[in-house]
Amino acid sequence: MVSLPDIIHLGTIVILLLLLSAVQSTVLLPKPSGPYNTRITTAELVDKTRLDPFAPNRTQRAIMVTVFYPIKTPPNRTHSAP
Repeated sequence: MVSLPDIIHLGTIVILLLLLSAVQSTVLLPKPSGPYNTRITTAELVDKTRLDPFAPNRTQRAIMVTVFYPIKTPPNRTHSAP
């Protein structure tokens, strides 16, 4: 037999899942203004001379870098995401 606390716990989980599904994960950004579109690139930079003091297995220190840079938009195209 299912106890009342189990039913309440299950009901709480269902309500939370319904609320999470109702939340939109879309971020609205303004349209680009200006003659340039942008590109994005990411890279991992590794410092082979030092160990990462926060890594659990004492690996080399590494960070992720994201770079946004302007590119010229061709005259026959409008601004668009890459």
